[in-house]
Amino acid sequence: VAPPAAPPPAERVSFQVPAGVGPGDSVTITAPDGREVTVTMPEGALAGATIEVELPPVDDGIQGLAELIAGTTTTLAAAPSPGPEARRAAGSDGFDSAKEALSLELASAQQRASRQEGTLADMSLQLQKYEAQVKFLQISKGEMEAIAAGSGADVAGVSGLQLRLQAAQAEATEAAAALRAVRETELPQEQARAMALKQEVFRLKEAALTSEEAMLELQDELHELRQQVLE
Repeated sequence: VAPPAAPPPAERVSFQVPAGVGPGDSVTITAPDGREVTVTMPEGALAGATIEVELPPVDDGIQGLAELIAGTTTTLAAAPSPGPEARRAAGSDGFDSAKEALSLELASAQQRASRQEGTLADMSLQLQKYEAQVKFLQISKGEMEAIAAGSGADVAGVSGLQLRLQAAQAEATEAAAALRAVRETELPQEQARAMALKQEVFRLKEAALTSEEAMLELQDELHELRQQVLE
């Protein structure tokens, strides 16, 4: 069995005793290796005098950590700086899934808005049909009597025409009621839904733009951090 290695000789350092410090006082000094070390003033240490003290040994764990940091810094310094395309790819990886989800949601909202616009167009055509029916059925009794008199129809024929007129007027009243219902309820509801979908599309576009801006900011931060590490 090999004998244990002898401990390294204790390191000593010389420095000038600060003003107001005497024997037994503790003073923090900087060792040659950069460590901040606290030492106790020996007997006879006077302010302004130059003395020599023994530094405590370096802890193995701290020494290993210092070597690891030094090695990492050397490796980073030797690594080539990534180009703009590499930085862009590194910064955008975290946003790919979010951008894809936003794109799908945006496409879905646009499809719903398109369907709502188609529904509104169909309802507009239906309204035009209702209006045409109302205009066609709105024939006054006098006009019907004039038509009957001009055609030489008898009283019974006029009565029959009056009954048909009443039935037509009833149908016209129902059509007008349906038209009012569509104008007052269904059409405003569809218009409100279409407006809500358009607002949703606008919101999704803003969210996509915000994601792009956040991605660019993170890319800049990543580049600055790499520059700081290399420096």
